[in-house]
Amino acid sequence: TGAEVVYSKYAGTEIEFNDSKHLILKEDDIIGVLETDGVKDMKPFNDRVLIKVAQAEDKTPGGLILTETTKREATHRNCEFSHKLSFICSAAVVAVGLGPLDEEGKRQPLSVSAGSTVLHSKYAGSARVQGRYLTARATYIVLRASDVDGCCDL
Repeated sequence: TGAEVVYSKYAGTEIEFNDSKHLILKEDDIIGVLETDGVKDMKPFNDRVLIKVAQAEDKTPGGLILTETTKREATHRNCEFSHKLSFICSAAVVAVGLGPLDEEGKRQPLSVSAGSTVLHSKYAGSARVQGRYLTARATYIVLRASDVDGCCDL
């Protein structure tokens, strides 16, 4: 249909057919569908959730320029050290997939929705949407719904 799919980095099998290269993907390898160049418009596939992680500013309100290390720390300021092994972070849900299919082929709805604030592990997510999809002030991450540790909306 002309839509662009986003898939896992090492997914699929490359083949050559009619003198052109193709990639065969399993359904589970597809992260989402992009119908525009804007990552915020991505439609996550099945049980995937697109979240937006805000980036730290380049300077403090007083005008001090921050180092890359300080900006990284500020980006995860909303993370709390938990269980001495992992960081829990919060992020805004931009879009969610339709949900996984059960054994009878029926969609199972996800427990989170666009606009929610969710908690996730600092290292969760198999796909950081990069390249031309990375915006100047935000990083988008695609998680499986099972990687969402909780929802902050009341």
